[in-house]
Amino acid sequence: MPLAPVLQKPTDGSATNPRPLISGTAEGSATVAIFVDDVLSGSVVASGAGEWSFAPMAALADGPHTVKAQVTDKAGNTSAFSSSRTFSSGNVIAGTPGDLDTSFGVNGIVQTGFVGSDIVLRGMVLQNDGKIVAAGYGNSGGSVNFLVFRYNQDGTLDTTFNGTGQAATDFRGFVDIATGIALQSDGKIVVAGASESSGRSDIAVARYNSDGTLDNDFGPFRNGKIVTTGISSNSVAHAVVIQADGRIVVAG
Repeated sequence: MPLAPVLQKPTDGSATNPRPLISGTAEGSATVAIFVDDVLSGSVVASGAGEWSFAPMAALADGPHTVKAQVTDKAGNTSAFSSSRTFSSGNVIAGTPGDLDTSFGVNGIVQTGFVGSDIVLRGMVLQNDGKIVAAGYGNSGGSVNFLVFRYNQDGTLDTTFNGTGQAATDFRGFVDIATGIALQSDGKIVVAGASESSGRSDIAVARYNSDGTLDNDFGPFRNGKIVTTGISSNSVAHAVVIQADGRIVVAG
């Protein structure tokens, strides 16, 4: 049986926002289930080092709440529950609906550069832990590539993602444009768009591990990338979704 996870946040008796950051440690790569008021709120996969964080998708009601967690390891063994924490949820950020959230970035705004390149973002998703993943394209190393960024809840780049919070992916050395992004249930990130070469564009898909590296279990060459040719002279994916069975559906 795995050891019970350890809760680090929120601290006992603390006041939080309606979607509080819940974090702690557990067995590396194990699945951590988070229970708020004894009801399953969601789950995340701990990093290899055992760190995990989570934020409820729905805002909690104002008032006191309890949180606890439980681990399931890769063999399917379930731990005892962690010790519980009690906290109070409410609108602790001053402001009215529609105001910029001054706890995010600088006065509610984040601007991110990438090696002097103009950047266009075309898609964004919110992870269960409250981190924000955005995808688009920009110049990197002399060609236009897929760009993926991951931000912490406060708007800072998440340096556990590819070491810098940023990832650039080249397909064929010319122009690669990311237009859609989706999250798998295991935390992997799927980005779709187009790759141009020899005067034509083809649908391109990349899959990233939760740490920002390309998933080498994905694609015919096991390099995290797929280019689908032979559809037409100009094919571009504009959207991507993940089915319940894990299959990836791309439309363009």
